[in-house]
Amino acid sequence: MEHLISKLEKAFAKCDAYYLQKIPTDVEEMRVNWREFKKNFYDNTDRPKWSYPVCPYGSAFEYKAQFSLQEHIEKTTKETQKKHEARNYKIAKKLEKAGVTNIDAINFEIEYGNDFVGSWIIDGHKVTIKVIFAGGYNIQCLHNRVLCNVKKAA
Repeated sequence: MEHLISKLEKAFAKCDAYYLQKIPTDVEEMRVNWREFKKNFYDNTDRPKWSYPVCPYGSAFEYKAQFSLQEHIEKTTKETQKKHEARNYKIAKKLEKAGVTNIDAINFEIEYGNDFVGSWIIDGHKVTIKVIFAGGYNIQCLHNRVLCNVKKAA
């Protein structure tokens, strides 16, 4: 499985680097927005006195915003790297279960945008990877979700 994970790391390297590079700017901007949101909330005299602002970025962001900007960026970067590792492990496990033992990372083309979808024929299997935005009932914040489907090619 380590071989597959290594290939997946190469396949997603450009995409992962893109998102990791954006973290400092995104975190700083979100912190400014959160401070402004809280200020406007507490300045509103029409709100019930017992109410409190709910962070639009989720409770994990609100927790990390209590730290310095640099610590917040470091925590978010580590968290993102762990998500990338978990994604690669999940995909490798599915491929291995289907009997796929090797992939050619050069054939992966990641499309940037709101979502991305990639389909490849690997060792006689059609592998489809989708990254979608997820959220909904009882979900604290919008997040990416990786879907991987491996089927015998027709």
